[in-house]
Amino acid sequence: MQGSIAGAGEVAKEAGLVQADVAVTTAGGVYSDALAEFAMMAMLQHAKRLDRLRRDKAARRWDQCPVGTLRGNTLWLIGVGSIGQAVAERARPFGMRVIGVKRTVREGDEAWG
Repeated sequence: MQGSIAGAGEVAKEAGLVQADVAVTTAGGVYSDALAEFAMMAMLQHAKRLDRLRRDKAARRWDQCPVGTLRGNTLWLIGVGSIGQAVAERARPFGMRVIGVKRTVREGDEAWG
């Protein structure tokens, strides 16, 4: 069985689909880069008030309005698997403090926060 989502093994187990002779594999990490870029896009869109800028442009209104920055903000990541790590890698160069939590900490895991 091939899963295309994070945690597919747990989903299969809870659904009673896992038997001793069935291998469950995932495409873990395949979407990490793309999803991390979407996460950064959303953070920038919010900080820079892109929705307002677009409305103002459509209305031909050129008022100055303050916009935020990502620098100095704290990003909390709930889950630091491949997707969370990819988001952290992209957030740090923006000057964000990154704190991540995960359900199970294993030997060799990176310290977060």
